[in-house]
Amino acid sequence: PEVVAGWRDRNPAVQQWARWKVAAIIHGWNPNTWPAEVSDAVRHGAPASGPLGPLGSAGPLDSAGPLGSAALVDFEVFAQWAVSSQLEALGSELSTRAASLYLDLPIGVSAASYDVWDRPDLFAAGISVGAPPDRFFPTGQSWGLAPFIPSVSSADGHRYFRECLEQHMAVSGLLRLDHVMGLHRLFWVPEGGEPTEGTYVSYPAEELWAVVAATSAALNCGVVGEDLGTVPDEVRHSMHEVGALGLFIGQDEVRSPLRLARPVPEKSVASLNTHDLETFANWYLSSHEQPLGEVGEARNHLCAELALSAADVVMISEQDLWLDNRRINIPGQVGGTLWRERSQGSLEVLEHSEEGAQARELLSVLRAWRTTTRGDFPDHSAGWLDDADIDSLHNGTHARLANRFGLHPSSVDGLLG
Repeated sequence: PEVVAGWRDRNPAVQQWARWKVAAIIHGWNPNTWPAEVSDAVRHGAPASGPLGPLGSAGPLDSAGPLGSAALVDFEVFAQWAVSSQLEALGSELSTRAASLYLDLPIGVSAASYDVWDRPDLFAAGISVGAPPDRFFPTGQSWGLAPFIPSVSSADGHRYFRECLEQHMAVSGLLRLDHVMGLHRLFWVPEGGEPTEGTYVSYPAEELWAVVAATSAALNCGVVGEDLGTVPDEVRHSMHEVGALGLFIGQDEVRSPLRLARPVPEKSVASLNTHDLETFANWYLSSHEQPLGEVGEARNHLCAELALSAADVVMISEQDLWLDNRRINIPGQVGGTLWRERSQGSLEVLEHSEEGAQARELLSVLRAWRTTTRGDFPDHSAGWLDDADIDSLHNGTHARLANRFGLHPSSVDGLLG
């Protein structure tokens, strides 16, 4: 109890948030429908008369009042402390293993969220953030997220945006900024309207990027910008200026049998897909051509292609490790099983069971290529080219050798390449 109480004292805003959470559980998740006395109780606390919870209470509440007993509020404080503590511990543990916790900062929050209730002046009412039609989503998107008003944010030094970054960067080694173009402009869609009815609203990009750069440096956290879809050149220029990595999506770059249409660039995070796209199994099995037949073999070779690249980071999702064909998320949709599907396998299965053997083998191959200097072969593997061949390839005048001689995925002694 003392540890939680001390953490609460260092994070005083959590008490009001906990009251809000309890009110939402009791009175419904849309605070716009709450009676006035409920909102007043959340913002100011209620008269005391009920029993205190096991952790004490910084703001006494009436046990029979609009927020129930103080114990309910104390429990929500405890839950938030537990999440924060576990994330901090996980980030610290990963750093000792030369790894990083990779978190994602959404482009906005629900119009019915605590943030909007707490700062109604900051967010645009009756507006949803979205995206116009592009090659990923031909009908456009409306995400049901409330955008903050750029002039209001700028007036207080972008305090809200800075606090969001600080909360994430304090525990992570790498932070992905969802829809990074939103630092420059956001596509506003009228509530209830179609994405085709939306329009772009400009944001103070230079100011926002300065906040990102300063917070990243202060907390020693790298930055990744989700720069897929319709992205102006100035966005990638700003990313380059602050050292932010971009994304490279393998599934979208395949133009012929397991051949990437272009080299994977430096300063990028390469992966088969993202949580907004189909899993590899879905994508491959629904395609008109399946050049390598079995889906696992196709996945392995495309992953190896990414691992051999100049990307700073190569990732594979746990869904693709298990060849799971369930969609985690479909942008623009809410409810149902989205974000609620359980993993098909546990960490214990991945590490020790026969069921996880193929996934372990793939991770071993990716690790071998990622820890090998580009142009060399991993330890304990024999190249098919002798020194004269290597010298000819490095110093000769050949052009597009792959197109001249053919380039095909292969596996030798368990090593993909």
